Amino acid sequence: MTQQRYIVIQEWMQELDLNASELLAFALIWGFSQDGESDFHGSVSYVAGWCKVKERQANEILRKLTAAENIVLGLEGKLDLKAASEKIRAICDAYGFE
Repeated sequence: MTQQRYIVIQEWMQELDLNASELLAFALIWGFSQDGESDFHGSVSYVAGWCKVKERQANEILRKLTAAENIVLGLEGKLDLKAASEKIRAICDAYGFE
């Protein structure tokens, strides 16, 4: 049996006003850190591969998500979903998602 990997784009994520590549990157990171306890420890290369962009573009996407406080850099410079972000929390609450 082959391993299948996938990204889920939740309906509420569309309200973050992200372009397609930004939305994919956000959904990728969210998938690893949605439980509020786990962190995303992927590389820029990993994000670039999922978004089908060059590493330079992936860096720019991650900078934009960080600047908008959709994600934050955690310990050791690893990317982590900012669960306490007011924008994300308000959208999740509106959809009844905890």
